[in-house]
Amino acid sequence: MPIGDKSLFHVDALIEDCTECIAIGKNEDALAMLNEVREELEAREGNSPGRIPVDFIPGRFPAWLLLAEASGEQDLCDQALIHALEANSMARGPLSDYPEFFIQSVFLLCRLYIVKGDLLSVRNHLSEAMKVPVSGEGSKYAQAQLHF
Repeated sequence: MPIGDKSLFHVDALIEDCTECIAIGKNEDALAMLNEVREELEAREGNSPGRIPVDFIPGRFPAWLLLAEASGEQDLCDQALIHALEANSMARGPLSDYPEFFIQSVFLLCRLYIVKGDLLSVRNHLSEAMKVPVSGEGSKYAQAQLHF
C-alpha cells in the first residue's frame, strides 16, 4: 500500500505494535515502526516534512520515552539519550502547553546523564525544570520540586 493511503486504524495499530516491540526489547523494530508512522502521517498532509496531525504527537511522546528506557536498560546509553532528547524536544515544542511532559522528559534525561557521569548536563536540565510554571494553587514550581 502506498504511503499516505493507510487508514488511521493501521497507523494506530503500528503505534501499538511499536509499544509491544519496546516491551520485548526489539527497539530497532520499534524505531522503524515510529518512522513508518511519521512518514505515513506526513504523506497524508501533502508530503510536507514535519507536518503531522497534532493527535499523533501525544502518542509518539510516550513511545520515545519507552525507547529511551529500554535502550538504557540494555546499557545503550547513547541511544537512550537520543530517544530522550527527542521526547524532550517534543515536550519543548508541540507539547509545550503541558509542563508535565517536559518535566517527565527532563527526569529521564537526568537519569541518563547521571549514568554517563555528565553532572553538568544534569544540573542544567534540573535548573531549567525547576523554573517551569505550573497552573493551580500553591507554589508554581511545586510540580518540578516533587519530581526532583
